[in-house]
Amino acid sequence: MALTMSLAGFPPVIRARVRGGCGSTPGRATIECVIGNGTAEAWPDTTTFTMSDGTTTLSWVGMRMIGSPRVRSGKMRVILEDSRWKLRHVLLGTDYNQLDSAGVSLVPTQATMAQLAAVLATKTSLTINAGTVPAFVPPAKWRGITASTAMERLLADAVCRLHYSPVNGQYSIWAAGAGPYPALTNRMFISSPARGIRTIYVRSAPILYERKMAATAVVENGAGQIVNVADNYPNEYFSGFPSVTNDVLKERLRQSAYRLWKVAATNRHLKNHRALSILSGSGDVKFLGAKMTRDALASQMKESEVSIVESLSHRDETGHQVYHTPWPLIRANGTSIDTSAEILAAYHLDGTGGLQREVQSRSIAASGTDRNFDVHWLRPIDSDQDDVPTTQWSTYLGAVADALDTAFTPNPHTVTLPGIVVAPPSGHIGAIEYYAEIRPLPNLLTRIALDFDANPGDLS
Repeated sequence: MALTMSLAGFPPVIRARVRGGCGSTPGRATIECVIGNGTAEAWPDTTTFTMSDGTTTLSWVGMRMIGSPRVRSGKMRVILEDSRWKLRHVLLGTDYNQLDSAGVSLVPTQATMAQLAAVLATKTSLTINAGTVPAFVPPAKWRGITASTAMERLLADAVCRLHYSPVNGQYSIWAAGAGPYPALTNRMFISSPARGIRTIYVRSAPILYERKMAATAVVENGAGQIVNVADNYPNEYFSGFPSVTNDVLKERLRQSAYRLWKVAATNRHLKNHRALSILSGSGDVKFLGAKMTRDALASQMKESEVSIVESLSHRDETGHQVYHTPWPLIRANGTSIDTSAEILAAYHLDGTGGLQREVQSRSIAASGTDRNFDVHWLRPIDSDQDDVPTTQWSTYLGAVADALDTAFTPNPHTVTLPGIVVAPPSGHIGAIEYYAEIRPLPNLLTRIALDFDANPGDLS
């Protein structure tokens, strides 16, 4: 084995350990050089490390020093990180694949995974392309964030891994669990045990429901309590509530009667808006305001916008189910004033497992435990209103569940192999490490984490 190693601009190399994961975090290399009794010259800040066994040559271009080299007993230890450090120093200025409240993509922002990879490559001067990737493309809210954060979010949301090829110096994005395996015939240890996951449950963000909700006219009685207007004085509005002897309560009735409406349901986290949006875009969606429905006046396009009340008094948080309308809603109900109404607004539904989500499951193995995955860029809507379009969220959720199924079906394990083993670009590679030493005896090993995202420092 004709093992050779070199670090451009540094003394001769006798030992090296190069590790790289499948994410946006740069891989690291620990390299030992021999300087003998002399003094090392000034080192370059960026350099290229090359390793060869006489048949295969690997190269890491654009590596950067992390700290000052350490010199002891005629040897110098150098710690570097691979070219992914460039991702930290680029700010992006554009959002891609913006989705409106129904999950419909805003056409000017649409970009495929290949196009997103090309954007990152152009901005960072790295070579990044897309291999086999999922069919869906998640939103890429990249405006004002670093390329490192953008890459991290893209890999997480699209269920992908980032592979670096030291043969051609290119990065590629692959769907986790997809692609070829490296040659493993010379593995030195048996495989790891099978994964103990039985079923994965892929959950969306809390469902945004929308219904017409029954509401009752209420008022705060000055003592921190909510009372129904209908219980005592529904018909005294126009006369200033003369039967009320408590001056504090009388003033509150004058100012808020038929303006405060309490929703009867108690298992809902009410919103100030409807599910229907008036502007596309994942970052700045504008929703139509919640409203009191007045079907009898629909031909006049008369709607009363309402806003939710967070707290009715300084004494108590009593108003979480109460809406406020800017003017009294006065409607006749026979000889009395109507003290009931309907409010159309969005809400999250609270249940035994917390806020209710849309869920899809995929079976991984016949036995084991279950695992939940929360995909918060999926924001499903459940509305019974005709003006709310059919949503795409269920389709997205199924695609993400399929991608996670692909990622979790293979058995995860670490493989140790003699010599240089070149891993092909693949979504099976979670991390890879090369260990080589020339002294005291030549030794060369390759370790590969397959089908799990390993911390490269743990591979050895």
